[in-house]
Amino acid sequence: MYNILKIGGAAIISVVLAQILKNRGSSLSGHLTEITAVTILISVIASLSPLVSFVRGLISGGDGETDVINLLMTVVAVAIICQTVCDICKDNGENTLSSVVEFAGNCEIILLSLPIIKKLLDTAIGALAI
Repeated sequence: MYNILKIGGAAIISVVLAQILKNRGSSLSGHLTEITAVTILISVIASLSPLVSFVRGLISGGDGETDVINLLMTVVAVAIICQTVCDICKDNGENTLSSVVEFAGNCEIILLSLPIIKKLLDTAIGALAI
């Protein structure tokens, strides 16, 4: 919670300072934004250590559900990649391309989710057959 407040505060301060520099005709506004973005990215990557440890613990838990965990992590990765690409497309005025990438990502997530859906249906049918 507190990380996002720090990140949001840094981003807002950077935007305000960049706008002030841009209004004064300075070319440093772009550099300020880039430096802030890289700093935030490094901060986020450094804070992912507990997440990596948690996922490794889930995978090595040995309860036989590692395929589901791997599949869920793949789905999350696809969603993050698609969102990033869509944002880049929209930022560059390519709304149509952004929509197509979003649709392709949704289709990919549905296809990746089919084994989990099948497993859930099999479990439900098995429970009803008792």
